[in-house]
Amino acid sequence: MKGMSRKAVLEDARHVVVVLEERQLREIALVARNRSEFIRDAVELALGHKDIFVEVQKLREENKALREENEMLRREVQEIKRLLENAKRLIDVLKGRSEGGD
Repeated sequence: MKGMSRKAVLEDARHVVVVLEERQLREIALVARNRSEFIRDAVELALGHKDIFVEVQKLREENKALREENEMLRREVQEIKRLLENAKRLIDVLKGRSEGGD
């Protein structure tokens, strides 16, 4: 685009007027149209795969629920192990008393 534009005219420090050639205006319009087409195509593609996005979201939610359930079960197992250890200690204490009392 070298040599295609004219110099800007500085009327004051706050206002710059840039004169564009007709060819540059057409190129800008073409780029804008291409970008708009790209965006439209991307949106159509995304909407075309909406069912996949919905399924992925459902799977993420299911995964989260399963992780929460897994954590709850892990805590329950830890509590049961703790209770079992306490019961074993109590049994050992009771065995000691019955053996010593005989």
